[in-house]
Amino acid sequence: MIGIFSLSANDSHILNWSHYSDSHKGFCIGFDSLTLLNFSFSFTNKNQKRLTMFKVKYSEKYPELNPYKMKRIEWAEAQLLTKSKVWEYENEYRMILQEGANAKIILPDETIRRVIIGCQIKQADFDNLISIIKKRTGKISVFKAETSQDEFKLQFSRVHV
Repeated sequence: MIGIFSLSANDSHILNWSHYSDSHKGFCIGFDSLTLLNFSFSFTNKNQKRLTMFKVKYSEKYPELNPYKMKRIEWAEAQLLTKSKVWEYENEYRMILQEGANAKIILPDETIRRVIIGCQIKQADFDNLISIIKKRTGKISVFKAETSQDEFKLQFSRVHV
């Protein structure tokens, strides 16, 4: 069994917010990609379980999955890292942990660089989130998403914490 942690390099696409943050009521965590990658290397070395980051591939067609013609790693990557081209706007990456189903991994504070709060968040959730951010030791920039007045897009304004 494996564990998958899905990430997107696109924090401003309105569909990502609609699909993955309870219709803009949630929040987005912005990670420092280099720190996250370094963490995956150190985690792998310390725990003897491979934690690796991969870029998702987008395709018009289903991948060919023939275990007799493919190496095991090729078969696994095709199966775990291929999505329909219609999802390409997500610009998705996946961290995959061998034998990591239902595993809990605590990321160091310095992996989190920013938090973007959804434009439809409830005030109680907003206040709770700000309280949690204030307790973190790393420097985290906080932004609030807002809908544009004249375009179908989001704008972000800084929240002073």
